[in-house]
Amino acid sequence: MKLKTDAYLLHTFFGIFGAGRFYVGDIKLGLFSLFSLGGFGLFWLCDFFLLSRRVEQVNAINEAIFSYGNTSHASIHSDLLTEFKRSHTSISIIPSEAFKPETQESIS
Repeated sequence: MKLKTDAYLLHTFFGIFGAGRFYVGDIKLGLFSLFSLGGFGLFWLCDFFLLSRRVEQVNAINEAIFSYGNTSHASIHSDLLTEFKRSHTSISIIPSEAFKPETQESIS
């Protein structure tokens, strides 16, 4: 779970290098901020308003992904899910059975 306070502290002191964006997993925007020094200060300023919502989105998506297959179910607000689908070309959720290690018998 990402914390808004951590995101804002990182952004305040190292946001010109994209630290807030790297923290929430926006690698491409983080790299752009890194190489353009926070979009020449413009992205750094805009992220003060956008970062809180992005932390909420990341937490909602992670909750849904990590609770998949468990008895508890996560609820994601439809706006967050629609925005996530729009910003990512594809999303695939792999059932937890796919992560079970193979036994020695199935390898032979």
